[in-house]
Formats: sequence, structure tokens, C-alpha cells
Amino acid sequence: MDFFYIWLRRTLHGLSPEIDIAFRDPLAPKWDQMKNDGELIDDPSRHGNDAIASKQSYENGMFRAFVTSYRKLSRDGYLVIVFANKNPSAWEALVSSVIRAGFCVTGSWPIATEMPGGLRNLNRASLASSIWLVCKKRPEAARPGWDNQVLQEMQSKITQRLHDFWDAGIRGPDFV
Repeated sequence: MDFFYIWLRRTLHGLSPEIDIAFRDPLAPKWDQMKNDGELIDDPSRHGNDAIASKQSYENGMFRAFVTSYRKLSRDGYLVIVFANKNPSAWEALVSSVIRAGFCVTGSWPIATEMPGGLRNLNRASLASSIWLVCKKRPEAARPGWDNQVLQEMQSKITQRLHDFWDAGIRGPDFV
């Protein structure tokens, strides 16, 4: 989070007093138990080693962030989400929060953003890429969720997309 925060802080500085106040600290805000706010990570150690409380806090925090983004985004604006996680439940939480907040995903790409090597990645199935999701506000008349037409379209395209990803060198946890 600090990586993105630092670059946002540098690029947005001076645009408005509100932005300058939001980015006044040199690094991203870490989790604050009292405020129930800060960097969102599903980490039970931040919640008295309570895995259920950690997951709930993570999901609620993501939803609040996306609802705020929805309110602030112009009608024809785009929201870009950068996400990397090997855990399917993390992806479920992300997708659920995006849909509940009123967005629909209009595009997605895996982009090689993760650094190989290092002690942390030794003998681990580490991610090589982040998934970038492009979202727009869902039309107010549209209902959230899956539609038979969407499912049929996914089924007709998924095999080709998986071949495209494989041919692009996406392997291991990134491919899943």
C-alpha cells in the first residue's frame, strides 16, 4: 500500500487542500483498531487472532471504500482496482464488495507487477502479476448479479481467454 500511496501523494499534491490533508502523512495509514480504518489486510493478528473478526473487518472495509469511490466518481468515470491474492475467498470478497457498491467490471488484465526473488518468496508459490480491474458505475436500472446471458458469454469465451493467458506466460497462482 505504501508504494501506491507515495506515488499518489506525489502526483496529487497541490490539487486541493482536501487532497493535501488526506495525504499529509509520509506513508499510508496503518490499521487503527479504534477507528476501524486504515490499510485493509485480512490479518487475524490485527484482531486479537480472531480470524472471523478479521475477515469481516476486511470485507466491510472494502465495501466502505468502494461505496465512497462510487459516490465520488463521476457518472462516466472509471475506477481502476489493482489486486493480487492467491486466496479465492479474497477474490470473492473483492468481487462481492464491487458489485454491492454499485459497480460493474468492464475489463481486466493481469499485469506483471510483482518482484521475483527475495527471502519472503523463497520456496513459495508467489504471484508474478496483479490483476487490474476497470469498473464503471452500474446503470441504476440494472440489477446486480449474474445473468444467464453473462454466464453464456463467459462460457463461450473462457477457454480462449485461458489459452491467451497461458500463451502470455501466466502460470501458477496467477493463472488460477
